[in-house]
Amino acid sequence: CAPRELAPTKDIVRLARDYGQARAPFLRVGFALTRHENGGMAMRSIACLPGLVGAFRKPGGGAHHDSGPCFELNYDRVTGKDQFQPATREINMVKLGEVLLEEKDPLVQALYVYNCNPAAIAPDQARVHAGLRRDDLFTVVHEQVHNDTVDFADIVLPAPTFLEYLDLYKSYGHHYLQIGKPVIAALGEAKPNLEVFQLLARRMGFDDPCFSLSEFQIMQEAFDSPSPFVAGIDFEKLKAGATLRLNVPEDGVGSDAQFSTPSGKIEFYSQAMAELGFDPLPSYSACTESPENHALHSRFPLQMVVPPSVHFLNSTFGAVAEQRERMGQPAVKIHPEDARARGIASGDAVRVFNDRGECQLSADVTEDMRQGVVAADSIWWAKHSPGGRGINTLVSNRLTDLGGGSTFHCNLVEVSK
Repeated sequence: CAPRELAPTKDIVRLARDYGQARAPFLRVGFALTRHENGGMAMRSIACLPGLVGAFRKPGGGAHHDSGPCFELNYDRVTGKDQFQPATREINMVKLGEVLLEEKDPLVQALYVYNCNPAAIAPDQARVHAGLRRDDLFTVVHEQVHNDTVDFADIVLPAPTFLEYLDLYKSYGHHYLQIGKPVIAALGEAKPNLEVFQLLARRMGFDDPCFSLSEFQIMQEAFDSPSPFVAGIDFEKLKAGATLRLNVPEDGVGSDAQFSTPSGKIEFYSQAMAELGFDPLPSYSACTESPENHALHSRFPLQMVVPPSVHFLNSTFGAVAEQRERMGQPAVKIHPEDARARGIASGDAVRVFNDRGECQLSADVTEDMRQGVVAADSIWWAKHSPGGRGINTLVSNRLTDLGGGSTFHCNLVEVSK
């Protein structure tokens, strides 16, 4: 159908019939759906479809989102969660700006950042930056490259790349385990996370055994798990360089499959969902920022989605000049009708804004966009963006319905020349 039109009813009916009659219908569900306020319910609804047509019984049929849950290692031992006495406070990073500026019970006075670049990737970017600028916040950043978060640090610790340290690798796309060994020595004073944590622990006087375990010892503890998926994995073969598959069936699950629900069955009606306050049946609810919110939509009539760029993959790639050259410049894709109504042509400098702030981008007028929707690639560093503001300035810190994720695709904006 045309980009600005909704799918006609006949197309929806045809799709449903084709799916129901397929020999082995398979659904590969990506992560973008989870970036909506109603993303959890959307994923649940899709997961019910194979049960509706019996696809799980058919080799090659069913649905797949993420193979990560199959790696049922003993994460409590790896993270030390079983040793937290008392349990520590947990703060959702989606709320980082709000917490740094408003949380007083107790006030966050120190921030240690590793494996992350919150100044670029966290939503509600203006408040994140304001929080990081607090004079009374002591910030340590353990990092490989000079990213946006490093600019706010009181102390910067150099981190190695994956080529310089030992680690155990799992996946969210396949079912294989592998140990990656360093191929070069760590450069300069770079140290991996484990070594830094253990050095800090010793300096602080902690003598718990976990602070003296080697990488291989911690890996072995990870395999102390009752899961049948990891039973019998030969750790010595992994150490020797073998790539080993989890004990996950390679064919269909069959008619006697047991699912991880209270009943062991696919549950179209879920009592567990009801107890969480959700509709026990698959349902739909509109995002807070959507055309259904008439008052807000009248001021900001364009739905904005913020997908990751194919050239950056994650924010570390923002340090690579060649990758930035491939990207060109921070841009917003907009449908020709929406652009025409605003006097905008491709290549124009535009202002994209809402109540949270504004960004300066280049207009990319294209029929690839649905009318009423704009898209801007994310993970451009703010310091590489016009005006020093990244697209996450416009993203809300509201959480998804399940899982506490970020709502990168549920934001209303306006665009002007």
